[in-house]
Formats: sequence, C-alpha cells, structure tokens
Amino acid sequence: MHACAPGKCYLASLPDPDLLKWVRHPLAQVTRHTTTLAPKLLKELSVARQRGYVVDRGEFVPGAGAVAAPMTDEAHNLVAVLALAAPTVEITAAAIARWLPLMRSASTRLSQAFRAIGGAVGAQ
Repeated sequence: MHACAPGKCYLASLPDPDLLKWVRHPLAQVTRHTTTLAPKLLKELSVARQRGYVVDRGEFVPGAGAVAAPMTDEAHNLVAVLALAAPTVEITAAAIARWLPLMRSASTRLSQAFRAIGGAVGAQ
C-alpha cells in the first residue's frame, strides 16, 4: 500500500489513529525508491491529503509510476481510486498539471455515475 499511488490514496484516506497503526509495521523496500521510513511516509500522506492526489515515481515498479486521485462518496469516504500510470520520466510537474484537471473531472463524473446506478461506489 505504501509503495504505489492507489495504495497511498487509501492510506491518506484513513483516520489518523488507523494510519498510525498501519505505519507501525515495517514498510517493505519494494524498489530502491520506496519510502520505508514512517515519518517520511506520514509527511507525504499529509501533503497528499492537502493537495488531493498522490504520486508514485518508481516506488512499486522500477521505471513506472502513477498519479492517483481519490473517488469519494457523498460523506467523503474513499470508495475508489482513479490512477494514471506512466513511465517515471513522463511524470513531471508539467504533466501532472495537465492531467489533474482531467482526472478530477473524470473522478467526479464516475462517482456520480456509480451513485446513480446503485448508491455509493462499491456498494452492491
């Protein structure tokens, strides 16, 4: 969860007590870019909460990464994650600035569509 953008979206959505329980466990070194120090991960997740997206640059798969944005229900609970995967060399600040408006629009529309067909995303 701590090494990929969708997983980080999930972790960022957790209430602080649950997140702190999660990071008490050792954080596996998946690639040489994986964050394995709890304080560093907590700071990254705090920033992600504020800006509304997370980035993974080769933390799970060498040379690959993603930008991910949360999809939430009406109560602001995480119900899904929308991620755009790309080679790490393509995940630049300029690219993220171009992608985010599209990702946020798609996330909003998908959340609305899921709600219209049966309640919250993930509800069956």
